[in-house]
Amino acid sequence: MSRRLKIDLVAPPFEGHLHPILGLARILREYADIRIFSTPDAATRVADAGFQLHPILAAHARAVWSIPNTTRPVRGRPWMLLQQFRQNLRLLPDLRREISAAWATHPPDLAIVDFTLPSVGHWARERGIRWWTSHPSPLAIETPDGTPTYLGGWLPPATLLGKIRDASARKTIHLFKRAMFLTHARPLRAIGLDRIYRSDGSENVYSDDIILALGSAALEFPATWPRAVRFIGPSCYTPPPRDDVPLSLDPSRKNVLVTLGTHLPYTRRQLLSLLPVWAAQMPDIFFHYTTGGKQNTGHSAPTSSSASTELPSGPNWKTYRYLHYDSAVSRFDAVIHHGGAGIVYHTLNAALSAVVWPQDYDQFDFAARLAHHGLALRCSHPRQIPTALRRILTEPGSRERAAFFARDLHQIDQPALLKNLLHERGLL
Repeated sequence: MSRRLKIDLVAPPFEGHLHPILGLARILREYADIRIFSTPDAATRVADAGFQLHPILAAHARAVWSIPNTTRPVRGRPWMLLQQFRQNLRLLPDLRREISAAWATHPPDLAIVDFTLPSVGHWARERGIRWWTSHPSPLAIETPDGTPTYLGGWLPPATLLGKIRDASARKTIHLFKRAMFLTHARPLRAIGLDRIYRSDGSENVYSDDIILALGSAALEFPATWPRAVRFIGPSCYTPPPRDDVPLSLDPSRKNVLVTLGTHLPYTRRQLLSLLPVWAAQMPDIFFHYTTGGKQNTGHSAPTSSSASTELPSGPNWKTYRYLHYDSAVSRFDAVIHHGGAGIVYHTLNAALSAVVWPQDYDQFDFAARLAHHGLALRCSHPRQIPTALRRILTEPGSRERAAFFARDLHQIDQPALLKNLLHERGLL
């Protein structure tokens, strides 16, 4: 009998990164002994998924969460992006020591590493360990001819002028990334990144072996993807909650899920002031808002605030500290969300239409794709949301388009695709 594989999966503790990794791990444990690496506050979610955590950066858990949890949007503020980049760099020496110590005694056959931790992949390569990148937001991967992302949610060009716009933007992004590397070359080379682009033009921050694109190619805009990219479908997994969170739907009204994910604290506060207004404008709709945190069981950033604070509600709206997407999303009639990868694919998987109010990062690009394919209405201001919500609930085509896309998603056999990749690379 052949020896079982050893696979290590590495991700930050943020739900949009950790949960896809856990979904992959639950498939791969049929073939391999699994270790999950993340910060200690991920231990509960890792255990609930059926694994034991190998903790990293225990002394820096709060610093890790402070990187994405900004007090205002990063978009349009390159100095904030630079600050996040430098915060990351400060953590990498300790991370390297801890990862190297684990691999010195028990090296895996394969390391699957979230795309936000490219240095870990290069450290694996240095030790002769195969490295694959896990990417829940493949739209961020640069292509030689596609519409560039992180520019506010551009749509594919329809004219020659649009094609020139895209080409110019791709060149500008190249120059910006090269400048970032040159101005930080010493610390980057110290942690294993000796260049930003390979000779074939692909990005050195991703594996040149396999990039697990955790999404549907059908949602993406036309592009020539790097040869390492393999679309294997979304990883729609959330660990089961330890506390039973009752979801009480109102049978006399349309029930709408409202979520802004687990980051964006500044917008979540604003949303609590908007909910009573929307509810008053649309008394025939019941709004269910999840704040995206579960502080007492590690479902959010470390905090000193009490998890027992009473949550606000009204006649036709209610606030939840946490809703389990796997079991809850499909019970709603529609979703209002921010365009994060997780809720995008949970909504699509449930064949629901959505109103998207993007806030930061890749959310504008997800919103552009959803709107382009007729799967959601994109709003740039909250005052547009009530009208948009009414449209997706009443227009017959909205639900049909969502159902058609969901059928395609359900045909993706992610376990079979992963098994084939393991065979293809001689690991099985």
